[in-house]
Order: sequence, then structure tokens, then C-alpha cells
Amino acid sequence: TRTLHVAGPSLISGPLTLSGGTLQVDTHLAVKGPITWNYGTLLGSGTMVAADGLSIGGTGTHYLDALTLQNEGTAIWSNGSVTGKNGAVLQNSADGVFEIVDGHTLTQSVGDRSTFINEGLLTKSGAETTYSQFFFHNTGIVSVESGTLRFVYGYTQDLDPETDTPPQIRLLGGSIMSHKYRTTEILGGSLVGAGLMKGAIVQHGTTLPGSPIGQLTI
Repeated sequence: TRTLHVAGPSLISGPLTLSGGTLQVDTHLAVKGPITWNYGTLLGSGTMVAADGLSIGGTGTHYLDALTLQNEGTAIWSNGSVTGKNGAVLQNSADGVFEIVDGHTLTQSVGDRSTFINEGLLTKSGAETTYSQFFFHNTGIVSVESGTLRFVYGYTQDLDPETDTPPQIRLLGGSIMSHKYRTTEILGGSLVGAGLMKGAIVQHGTTLPGSPIGQLTI
């Protein structure tokens, strides 16, 4: 298996494409150019920053092993599954947009459970269901335009003390579901819109059903 090991702080100025093999980052790698992740492994104890966008596609599995992958641009997940290992973190930063198109799967393999952190805008479109076996923590906006987001290991939403913008779930016709043994915890911010919330819910925030128009079913 081909491996590129980034052992010290590094910068890539230009596009990066990963189609198989392993990219190992043990400190900090910033990519100032579009990243195309067709399949293969992102590995390491460090952080990889997608400063100018991220495309997750192809037909194979994308492995995220221990690494923190941080999106600061526009990320589009259009195909393939993402498998987390050893406490990996997939992070959409406050300035980031993460678009899930159609239905995909965040699966967990070995080691500590992986986490998806949304601080920016995450959108779900397409009629199919996207499953997340990652822990999911939201301090930004999760907007479900169509289809379903299903959180197998729960969803937690709370306020970020470093920002003045309250977090929000927006249902614009889509659905959010949690596993029967897990809970959707809205500890701050709001739940707004029209759609379906299914599963156990702890709500300490604001609920605005039918905003702007329609019916919210819980």
C-alpha cells in the first residue's frame, strides 16, 4: 500500500487528490486548494485542514483513522461511505459548509468512537437516508432539506461560548431520526421548520414549528 507520511507542519498550495493508498499526518497539514477524496485512508495523530473545499466521492470506502479532518471551505459528500477508526474527528468549522447529497453512511470500525463536529452549516438533500455511527455535536446549523439524517449514536446541540450565533436544527421538509436507545439532545439553540423528528428528544431550547410554513411532527 502506498503511504505518504507528513511528519512536520506542512502546506500544500494547490489541488490534492487521494485515490487509494494512505496519507499520514502526525502534526498539521493545511491544503490551500481543492481536495478530492475518491477513496483511501487519512491517518495520523494530527490535523488536516481543507482550506479551499473538499469533495468526497468515488465508489470505495474512505477511512479516517485517528486524524482530525477539518473543513474550512465547501465540502460536498456525493458518494461512498466514510469509516472512522480510533477516535477520528470530522469537523466542519464555523466558516465551513458541508453538503450531504443523497444517502451515505458514517460507520465506525475499531478503537474509540469517532466524532462529527459541526460548527458551520451542514445541509442534507436528496430523498435517501444518511446514517451516522459517529457521535454528533452541533454548535452551528443543521438543515435537512429532504431525506433523512439518522443518528445511531445520538445528537447533541449546545451553545458555543465563543460565538454569538445560537445553534439550530432546520427541517425544510426532511427528517431527523435517532436510534431507539439514543437521544437527540437540544441543550441550546432552536428546532425550527416543517418535517419529522423521530426518537427520544431532550429539548431545552426553542421550538418553532412550521417556521416558515408547514407542520413539525415529533
